[in-house]
Amino acid sequence: MWPACAALRARAPAWALVGLRGGRAYGGGGGVTYTQGQSPEPRTREYFYYVDHQGQLFLDDSRMKNFITCFKDPQFLVTFFSRLRPNRSGRYEAAFPFLSLCGRERNFLRCEDRPVVFTHLLAADPGSPRLSYCGCGAALTVPFEPARLLPLAAICRLYHPAPERAGG
Repeated sequence: MWPACAALRARAPAWALVGLRGGRAYGGGGGVTYTQGQSPEPRTREYFYYVDHQGQLFLDDSRMKNFITCFKDPQFLVTFFSRLRPNRSGRYEAAFPFLSLCGRERNFLRCEDRPVVFTHLLAADPGSPRLSYCGCGAALTVPFEPARLLPLAAICRLYHPAPERAGG
């Protein structure tokens, strides 16, 4: 899981891939400890998420990560992924390399491979097909550029340039 991610970061950093719960502390990715909804400053909350290689979003401390437990609400997903940026907050940067800010809420994200996973090819207009990502349909898309596809046979994955704001 992580070696492929490190290999990909070294080769193509701008590309994307086509515990305990409740009030207890959780040792999440990278050996850090946090509590979902913690408030390190007044009126500020922090949440921790994980995205798998299929583009499914989960609370990072979810024990079971499958279709039943992933977030499916389109409005939430669009809000979360449209605000996704590299984490330069000074908090959890190594363990959670991406951050989605929503008002005074900090949503930290770690990923199995890449934060943006393309899930559908939208070809309503034959002249300009688009790739949809993270299960958001037409709400989150980028132009499909077949000439820029990058296959990595060693890990059996196909990559395409991601939106710049999400680290692409």
